[in-house]
Amino acid sequence: MNFGEKLKKILKEKDISQTDLAKKLNVKHSVVNRWVRGLSNNPQMDTIEKISNVLDVPVNYFINNKNESVENDDKNRYKDNDVISLVMKLIENQNKLIDEKEEKFKEKIKRLESEIACLKK
Repeated sequence: MNFGEKLKKILKEKDISQTDLAKKLNVKHSVVNRWVRGLSNNPQMDTIEKISNVLDVPVNYFINNKNESVENDDKNRYKDNDVISLVMKLIENQNKLIDEKEEKFKEKIKRLESEIACLKK
């Protein structure tokens, strides 16, 4: 799917008119209409980002060449968020283990120092 086809599809799914999108982007209706019909070049990246924000879809939806739906992009985004969450939990647990080991190590040093002190007497 090209940019215009994707834009047309998402506008229909979200029940947003070309005119409404044009107003929200502060562009003429004819500009949006030309994008949808594939009669002009794709908008620049900053405009694609604005469109994505207005339509609440990932920028990736418009720029990748896959024919995936927004739902698939959302599922992938959630998978990515799940992975990030898991990595954060792993890091947190690793930090706890490091802290615990550090405490145990300090306790061992204190015991050894006490034992050394006793031996010196």
